[in-house]
Amino acid sequence: MDHKKSIIKKLLSILFVMFFLIANAQNTFIENKGQFPKVVISKTNIPSGALYIEMAKFTYAFYDGKQLADMHDGLAANNIINAHAYSVSFINANTEPNISLEEESIFFENYYLGSQSSWASGVKSYKRQVQKNIYNGVNLHLYVNADKLKYELHLDKSADEKSIKLQYKGHTEVKISNGNLVVNTSVNSISEYQPYAYQIIEGAEVEVECTYNLKNNILSFDFPNDYNRNYPLIIDPVLEFSTYSGSTADNFGYTATYDSFGFLYSGSTSFGVGYPTTLGAYQINYANNIGGTDVTITKYDTSGTVRIYSTYLGGKNDELPHSMIVNSADELFIFGTTGSNDFPTTTSSYQPNFSGGPGFSPSGIGVSFPDGSDIFVSRLSADGGDLLASTFLGGSDNDGLNTATKLKFNYADEVRGEIDIDKNNNIYIATCTQSTDFPIIGGFQNTNKGGQEGCIIKMDNQLSSVIWSSYYGGNSSDAIYSLALDKDDNIYVTGGTTSALFPTTSNAYQTQHHDTLRPDAFISLINSNGSQIIYSSLYGSTAYDQSYFVEIGSTDAVYLFGQTKASASTLVKNATYFESGAGQFIAVFTKDLANLLRATVVGTGKGSPDISPTAFLVDVCDKIYISGWGSNLGGPLSTLNLPVDSTAFQLNTDGNDFYLMVIDDALSSMVYATYFGGSQSNEHVDGGTSRFDKKGIIYQSVCAGCGGNSDFPIEPNPGAVSLSNSSQNCNNGVFKFNFDFPMITADFNASWVG
Repeated sequence: MDHKKSIIKKLLSILFVMFFLIANAQNTFIENKGQFPKVVISKTNIPSGALYIEMAKFTYAFYDGKQLADMHDGLAANNIINAHAYSVSFINANTEPNISLEEESIFFENYYLGSQSSWASGVKSYKRQVQKNIYNGVNLHLYVNADKLKYELHLDKSADEKSIKLQYKGHTEVKISNGNLVVNTSVNSISEYQPYAYQIIEGAEVEVECTYNLKNNILSFDFPNDYNRNYPLIIDPVLEFSTYSGSTADNFGYTATYDSFGFLYSGSTSFGVGYPTTLGAYQINYANNIGGTDVTITKYDTSGTVRIYSTYLGGKNDELPHSMIVNSADELFIFGTTGSNDFPTTTSSYQPNFSGGPGFSPSGIGVSFPDGSDIFVSRLSADGGDLLASTFLGGSDNDGLNTATKLKFNYADEVRGEIDIDKNNNIYIATCTQSTDFPIIGGFQNTNKGGQEGCIIKMDNQLSSVIWSSYYGGNSSDAIYSLALDKDDNIYVTGGTTSALFPTTSNAYQTQHHDTLRPDAFISLINSNGSQIIYSSLYGSTAYDQSYFVEIGSTDAVYLFGQTKASASTLVKNATYFESGAGQFIAVFTKDLANLLRATVVGTGKGSPDISPTAFLVDVCDKIYISGWGSNLGGPLSTLNLPVDSTAFQLNTDGNDFYLMVIDDALSSMVYATYFGGSQSNEHVDGGTSRFDKKGIIYQSVCAGCGGNSDFPIEPNPGAVSLSNSSQNCNNGVFKFNFDFPMITADFNASWVG
């Protein structure tokens, strides 16, 4: 980061950022070789339209995407497609800025349209465009970041920010709403997100207040407080996309993950026929014959406008998806639970037959298991058309579901646990079981010590063998919710326990359970071959405590995210950012779990949890990200009064929304926080895990629109896969949210051999 800092210190950069979803990142800035009007420098495609870039001017041309889709599907009443264009001009800009197109693509296009005078061949496209000195001391930069079009204004020390004025023409309406600039046309509505400015000064982030000013269709930028003009300003978290699934059947959201291209994979359940499957999908039909749930999987492109594939996965009884992960060949692994003896397995599967257990029905989540439950693990091809591997895992009692009364605090806590993958594409599952005959191979604990026990399984990527597996727990109820792999493929696991004899190691931070009437959190490190516990510690207070996620930081510190009812600042250590009595804890341990480096509690301070945790990240710069939902559904959770900052994507909540928060590694300040949800529905998750990638982008699955509402925030609108809830009750909503913080990452991908 120091190298980057040394470069950008040379000028003051004020970045006013606007994002558009790019349909094809290779087709970014298409040069003009005569195929466009002379004033056009380049063109780029955006959903349902195009952006033409001129000297100190943008011209947006949109068409009605729904009309085009209806025409394509034979649903259109006529052959008319409405269109609308508007422009944005930089007023009093210099007439001859120095213009350059940079980072040439290896691809080219040929244009043979209209008269021969407008033909062009060998037309190149570029990833960046710069208009230098658009105003004195001001450069306009346009480029693509994570398939998003950005424009930025960089100001040097001589520049006057008051000279920057953008005039909007040709729109139906332009206004400021909740700090965002909204441009309405006859065919769509476009939002330019409110500017968020901050400076990196001596390695620390310093926010600078910046707002839009709109008068007579002319946009400028206000800085209520001056800023340090020796350093740059950087902008702006953004919603990349969000969409409903489009299911006409009741459809609950559970889990989401991502791949190296930034595609989002959602895992949900469908209660009948009507989930939108795609041509060539592995299972296009609903298989449940009792009116219950099949798993439904959809892979979305980076823009949220295309289903790459969409499929059912299930048998004649109920299934639930808990967690998903993608390997280096972009094949999707799904971990879940099933009550179907005909759940699809493959010929080489480790356990081809259903073991089941006593019949039971988890409360409130709409499923039943009359023949008991087994774990399933399945592997789908990258195009969703083939089930490459699939197996049951289980004993003669119920497996995979957290049914211990004392460990269920949140709605749908039955559906916890996580799947992960190592650099050799071996699969790891962290969950729990009631079985005393669960398939245990070479593990450090080969017997169930009492009641519900945690369990850990390592399998090959073909799901044909268990490399090792083990129970993990004490003499009462235990559940593992999350795992993380260190650089040597040792496994950290975390969860909750009411066992007085839960295994801890002698040097652990906390070796004794405070009160077995209430759960404590735990964190343990298991060696890579599953033969021993390296380190293990409890963590908590005399009140309720559970840890739902574990992450490893850049210095090998171990981070936990969980819930607590601990009083005041009981769980606060070496942190200046905390809320006394708050119900969400973040704890940072040394890698040997002997020392608590720092810990904090965040939330409203009401003395109990506000949100149910759904995702957790420690990014490459050790910033800490959390996601969760608050709702009165099945418990006393609420997002009301949770802290958000002035730059939040959504400043208000009805109490039944998602909550996203970022905290600095020192636990000294809140970097960013926002609500996310509609104004009518109780947005929530039915227990499963979603994920952040290491760059701080969250891929979140949601139970949205419940009650038949269509109030979930949708982006792009129009353009998203489904703009509304098509069912009578719930739809699986998904969103991809990019916090867009500056960081340097390096990705190296080796070929995968199956």
